[in-house]
Amino acid sequence: MKINKTKEKIFKIGKNKFAENGYEKTSIESIIEEANIAKGTFYYYFKSKEQFLDDLMDYMFLNVLEGFDKIINNKNLSSKEKLFSILKRMINMKLNDSDFTKKMADAILKNQMEIIFYKFTEKYVKKLFPYLKIIVEEGVENGEFELEYIDITLEHLLHMISYSGDIKKLISDKNYRKEFVLARERILEKILGLKKGKVTVLEELLELG
Repeated sequence: MKINKTKEKIFKIGKNKFAENGYEKTSIESIIEEANIAKGTFYYYFKSKEQFLDDLMDYMFLNVLEGFDKIINNKNLSSKEKLFSILKRMINMKLNDSDFTKKMADAILKNQMEIIFYKFTEKYVKKLFPYLKIIVEEGVENGEFELEYIDITLEHLLHMISYSGDIKKLISDKNYRKEFVLARERILEKILGLKKGKVTVLEELLELG
């Protein structure tokens, strides 16, 4: 999906402004000024600051969601491989934008990112849920996964994945990051009914920072 270059420019500036100053302290005027656009241009694309944030969340998910359908419909991949491929794309989003992740960590610690954090988590769960449900249902049917109450389990799983713990510590403290990642992998194995050591895809997060 292609995005208008002006709109994409506004998204990139807004994203960095929110990370540096938080949602409440970032004004539309500051975004307009840095983007060097007319006020009318901003309001042509976005009716309000709230809509801008909502559309920004969608924009941030574009690269992650792109290709999910191909993964799901790939008959050469097992259900486990499909799940891990999607998790890997989600992890790469954080690794490829580590500078933004660090800025966001600082803002969260200063209580400047609470609105964006919860907004992001809510959208994250809604967008990923249908993809993971298809894969997990397929895996349960073919015997790869063992779990009951798929919908509720996936909701809990997505909230667990979207929760990043102490983000600043996750970036700066290698020992904490290792324990955090390994604990996540063990939890995933237990949820999906897999043997210990079968989930290793999250270990790419050890490269963060």
